[in-house]
Amino acid sequence: MQTEEDLAFPILCLHIDVISLPIAMLRVEHEDHLARLRHIERLTDGCRVPDDACTHWHALCLGLCKLSDDVSEHIELENTYLFPVESA
Repeated sequence: MQTEEDLAFPILCLHIDVISLPIAMLRVEHEDHLARLRHIERLTDGCRVPDDACTHWHALCLGLCKLSDDVSEHIELENTYLFPVESA
């Protein structure tokens, strides 16, 4: 998100057409983040809490699910509305 704050959003505010390369870079970052989230979900069996888990483990799993949901929603909103891919 720091790249967006430092690079993409200031350019968007200026309405300059040179944003295509930074947007492409952000979309690559988005794909990387989604791949990392999928990896976490695989490692945690979909953020499933083990039956014998302590309260800390429950909190960790809930936090991971919340993080995954929030980041996925952030990426979906940006990719869909802010940085849509132009159709050919």
